[in-house]
Amino acid sequence: MLSSAQVSTTTDASRDRRRQRRLSLLAGAVAAAAVALSAAPALAVTTANLYAVPTGGATAGNYPAVCTQADPCTLGWALHQTNSTTNVNGDAAVINLAAGTYADSNYTIQATGGTPASVEFQGEGSGPSSTVLDGGGATRVINVNGVGYPVTLANLTLQNGNSSGDGGNLLADTTGSGSVTLSDDIVTGGYSGPGGQADVTAGTLNVDDTTVEDSGSDTWGSDAVGGTLNVDDSTYVANSNSAVSAINAAIVDVTSSTLAGNADYGLDDDSTGAVDVALSTLSGNGSGGIATESGPTEDAELLYDILASNAGHDCLRDGSHPTDGGDNVLDDSTCAFGSSLGSKVVTTAAIGLLPLANNGGATQTERITATSAAYDIVLNSLFGPCEIPGTDQRGMPTDSGAYCDAGAYQVAPPTITGISTSNVEPGTSVTLTGTNLVYTTSATFGAGNVAGTIDSQSLTSLTVTVPALSVGSEPVTVTNADGTASFAFIAFGPTITTTSLPAAGVDQQYSEQLATSGGTPPLSWSISAGALPKGFGLSSTGAILGSSSSAESGTATIEVKDADGASSTQALTLAVVVPSVTIDSSGVKLKGSKGSISLACNAAPCSGNAEIAQVVHTKVKKGHKTVEKTTTIVLASGSYRLATGANGIFTVKLTSIGRHDLASASTHHPLHETLLATLLGGSTAKRSAKIT
Repeated sequence: MLSSAQVSTTTDASRDRRRQRRLSLLAGAVAAAAVALSAAPALAVTTANLYAVPTGGATAGNYPAVCTQADPCTLGWALHQTNSTTNVNGDAAVINLAAGTYADSNYTIQATGGTPASVEFQGEGSGPSSTVLDGGGATRVINVNGVGYPVTLANLTLQNGNSSGDGGNLLADTTGSGSVTLSDDIVTGGYSGPGGQADVTAGTLNVDDTTVEDSGSDTWGSDAVGGTLNVDDSTYVANSNSAVSAINAAIVDVTSSTLAGNADYGLDDDSTGAVDVALSTLSGNGSGGIATESGPTEDAELLYDILASNAGHDCLRDGSHPTDGGDNVLDDSTCAFGSSLGSKVVTTAAIGLLPLANNGGATQTERITATSAAYDIVLNSLFGPCEIPGTDQRGMPTDSGAYCDAGAYQVAPPTITGISTSNVEPGTSVTLTGTNLVYTTSATFGAGNVAGTIDSQSLTSLTVTVPALSVGSEPVTVTNADGTASFAFIAFGPTITTTSLPAAGVDQQYSEQLATSGGTPPLSWSISAGALPKGFGLSSTGAILGSSSSAESGTATIEVKDADGASSTQALTLAVVVPSVTIDSSGVKLKGSKGSISLACNAAPCSGNAEIAQVVHTKVKKGHKTVEKTTTIVLASGSYRLATGANGIFTVKLTSIGRHDLASASTHHPLHETLLATLLGGSTAKRSAKIT
């Protein structure tokens, strides 16, 4: 890496001149974008110039007709309106396209009398692949011909165009302040006899946040035949010729973009106009990274770029060579760059490009790591790119420190500087503030790395739903492709995790401890609304205690608060009911007498209500036969509530009639009387005892 002292003493006049020129180009691009934004529909649209086009032309669903004709409201008809002499009021024309595939014809925007302030195609799908303009392999998709106003194609796919001239999918041929902008688009499968998929012959073509890929046979990605081609934050991949070609006097400016895996060159410069490539990655191209042909008086300039893994060579020089703008990283010496401006030749492995992938942003990029030779190579200076343009291809900011990275990808680990609240209940959301949070892949909490749910994210904030955690100080850790960052905070506030209460029995003592998670001890408890049934209360430790002699219910809102003042509430209902029989039939013993019947439980639980019926079976021996006689023993009327006593024994007394009947039945055969007691209820137990 070039040291700070070495860079600060570099005063090469040519380098400064070219960087100043680049700043001018960037300023011009920003100004052009500002012009386009100033004509945005949100500021200047009238109803007469808004065309909502449903797939197939039907006026239905969320796309009511606002065309002046009732039906159909087709894309072709909407374009006819923007081109017509009736549209002369200077308003923006916006064509909203429902998701679907449009394949009506060769769509042309041309100067035939209409003078809108701008024309915008806006795909209404969830991404560019949802709304498709398809040339069907037979015709060019979009032709912008001779207009002097901005034309924008946003959130669309242009595919399968075919042209015997330039621009298989798109041709930009504008005049004056006219321009064409591809924004968040996909351009694919287009064929052009002499040119590329998205070409400019006059005026300006801006390719922003767009993927240009898979062109037809021997077709460039973009061919700048004349005018200006600005490529920003875009990816050209797998085109069957070079990614970008510049001829005649065309001006080409490629910034923060990836030109990878194209069949010929990343960039083929045969233009007498200025060609600049900055903060970009040219890799894996079939014939080389960049070719500079003989004849041009203005050489291509490379600034802060990565050239690696290009077949044969990084540079092909035919009578001229690209100019070293400084701080480039290459894996061969074919560009003939020296080291005085910070450029370096290293091994391919030292550059460490990872495969093209979705690393965030609208287009795919090739990630580098913090050990790459391209990491922190560019001094953050007045002419450096760390402030201008300020972001990489994905939109991630360049390093705010002394240096930033060469190539289209800036290594950008996350940082956390704050959290929205220091006491958080699980299940609620917290917002983390910091940097480089937009492409966070995970947010975990605590030493156990319990995953939270990412709700929303931006460059400087991340909102996460908090998982259940234990009490105590917890760190939150966020991760993106380039690293992790952690932030400590006070223990989470308490949450009552008890969500329902078991019923209480009439005349039974009740105790139920409420459960919590989180919070800083000690916890305090209170009833903030409603009430428990009469006879019940909430203890200072969060237990519900009490008893009642009547069946009823009550709902109370319980509040718990921790030592930091964080609190939560939970509404709970307690019902007092007459308990059902819970007698284990295998655990009942009986012993009988002529005055009472005793029941005993061998093991808990033995509680509840029971109806008890008794009969006496008298067995009389007559000869060799035993004759059984049954006598009903009458108990006192009513049900008998069983409650566990000290010995688990319950006595049921007979009525006077029952005692008389029992005595009479056992007068003659006392040894043969057997008392059977049957417990009738939720469960039934039947046991016998000999009467004494």
